[in-house]
Amino acid sequence: MIRGCTAEIQSGKHKGAVLAAAIYNRGVGYLKKGDYERAIQDFDQALRLTPKDADVLYNRGVAKAKKGDKIGGEADRAAAKRINPNVDR
Repeated sequence: MIRGCTAEIQSGKHKGAVLAAAIYNRGVGYLKKGDYERAIQDFDQALRLTPKDADVLYNRGVAKAKKGDKIGGEADRAAAKRINPNVDR
């Protein structure tokens, strides 16, 4: 997952929401792998492209909490739920 997303990101073929989706998916891969710092970096980058994406915000909150930033994690998850109350389901 990480390699495939990285290849798509680096290809230069994608912009906007499509690029954000590839970056987000790579971030999810890093999150599942336990590489929270890289996941947060990818989620930050995806949010610059799609700032109102509840899934990205929610997963950045999860990564922050797992990294030890409980306050930042809760803030992101709360912001995500304001955008989409069902984001955690």
